[in-house]
Amino acid sequence: MNKRGLIVLSILLIIAFFPLISAQTNSNKTSLDNAHQCIEDAVADDCSKLTHEEQISVLLAKGNYKSCRAELLENSQNEECWPKGSCKVKDTSMALLALEKSGANTNKVKNWLLNQTKPASDLIWYLQIDTQSASSCDVKYDGRTYRVSVGADKKVSSSAGSCLPISENGYWLRIANNCLEKEYTISCDKDFSSTLLYKSQTSSTIHVSQNINSEVAGGESNEQVNYKCFKQGTVCNYEGSLWAVLALYKSDVDTSIYLPYLGAFIDDNPQYFPEAFLLIVTDSEDYLTSVLTDNYKGDFWNVGSYGKFYNTALALLSISGRDTPEEEKVKEYLLNGKTQNSNGCWNNVRDTGLLIYSGWPTGFSSGGSGDECDADSDCSSGEECINGQCKTSGSGSQSCTSNGKYCIPKSDCVAEGGLVFSDLECDFFSEVCCSENVELKTCLEIPGADICADNEECPGNRLNSLDLGYCCSETCTPRSEPQEYTCESSGGTCASSCLSDEEQKFGETCPSNQICCADKTKTSGSYWWIWVLLILIVLVIIAIIFRKKLSGVLFKFRSGFRKGGSPSETRPPFSPPRTGPQTFSRPIQRPSFPIHRPVSQRPPVRSQKDSEFEETLKKLRELGK
Repeated sequence: MNKRGLIVLSILLIIAFFPLISAQTNSNKTSLDNAHQCIEDAVADDCSKLTHEEQISVLLAKGNYKSCRAELLENSQNEECWPKGSCKVKDTSMALLALEKSGANTNKVKNWLLNQTKPASDLIWYLQIDTQSASSCDVKYDGRTYRVSVGADKKVSSSAGSCLPISENGYWLRIANNCLEKEYTISCDKDFSSTLLYKSQTSSTIHVSQNINSEVAGGESNEQVNYKCFKQGTVCNYEGSLWAVLALYKSDVDTSIYLPYLGAFIDDNPQYFPEAFLLIVTDSEDYLTSVLTDNYKGDFWNVGSYGKFYNTALALLSISGRDTPEEEKVKEYLLNGKTQNSNGCWNNVRDTGLLIYSGWPTGFSSGGSGDECDADSDCSSGEECINGQCKTSGSGSQSCTSNGKYCIPKSDCVAEGGLVFSDLECDFFSEVCCSENVELKTCLEIPGADICADNEECPGNRLNSLDLGYCCSETCTPRSEPQEYTCESSGGTCASSCLSDEEQKFGETCPSNQICCADKTKTSGSYWWIWVLLILIVLVIIAIIFRKKLSGVLFKFRSGFRKGGSPSETRPPFSPPRTGPQTFSRPIQRPSFPIHRPVSQRPPVRSQKDSEFEETLKKLRELGK
């Protein structure tokens, strides 16, 4: 085949497979549209048939969609807690998020949650009195004063009544569980400081309260355990406390008094993925590192017992807006067209709504046309212009930036002395709508800031910067490579149990108490037939190019199967003798003349090679249709 033929063949192959390339280009939008269609199909025209959990997910994904807000309120107890008849902190907290997303009044819900708190008695609390030299101190509570001596070795000499016995190590006073709500006044004859310490019942790790009170000799400091948890019944409920803190934080309620309880019991409750919640409300680098390294599985997060889609939604909620490569990679995984079921759902309606809410809160598909707009008049009937896109009417709160405000992290808003507008919506969950903007500086303009390379990590706080997104408050350190188990390197994931669409993969290593899980083999929706077709096309091309050699080989191959002697002669080697009388005559000599015949011009013979090539092109055109 000549060069011209190869060029033509290449063009035809491109034309044949162009629909596949185009389909891949639009797959992301199609996958997200399918996820929204999953929600819409579940609702249809009657949201009452959904459970209250599903109604919450619908509102989180699509705002005030059809009758779902009214139906969710119908499933409540006096429109203040969920579900009706057996109110739970977690369900009510998620309903608070959903109702605020839909633009409803949530004061009754917030008041109910704030009334479900109690002192964090599940923690062990200590009172620490620190002096530079031996000192005599007075501790007052319940109208009585107790004398406590603090030695040069920092140890205390005696208890301060029944509420404050000496701790096990002798350096602190332990606060009895029935005395947690009392206020303690401390005064010493030397300069001193006082603070509260705490730990969980099962851990040896001691946590120090953020509030440290320093006083001069003769001065007084006051300490009180005002740290709380959210209770279910009469005991602290960890999962409920996580969701309550998240929902109240989003509603601009101070949640600092709940953080000691959540932080102290994080190791006892890994199944709830607490690092994701605490990253949102604290913006701590430690929690960010944990989310991105300790719990990340390469394409998704799979931490606890709720499944990979639920936990991936929590992770996306915590890292949204941080421009991490993990976020981009996970979104590509979710939108690759292979992770959704035939209804377009990621597992179910609950998980699908949470993923849309966390990953694409103002994405290109949201129940409307998604057309760009500047005002509601630019959109079709039943749609409104939200964040520059046409969306279903009532699908969410008003945009923060379109109202002249600024979307920034809450800590930055407080530092700038700004006001938070909780009724105005920002693109990312970790941001709030603030009256003031942060004037960002470049990393070189921030004193002491360091720029971390790809193989380094930030041991301090991440500082927002104008040029690079963020820089580090301390000197960057080499990134420690996480331990890799054979399960993860072979494409599996380590978990306590496999999901319904997974199977256990034997012979691979995982951390203790975990097994290796891998996706079940799937053939539907694959492109194996395309590879078969490509191979056949290549074989046809090779056969055309080397047809002469192949025909010779084929002839020899066929000839090798013929057996027997050589073929017999069809006539004798000489003429047989004639019988009868023979007559001999002299041959007549005829004059010879040159004969001139007109040379006839034969029509051009069509090359068999060209006809075969045209036949191949014809077949390729039919395949490309």
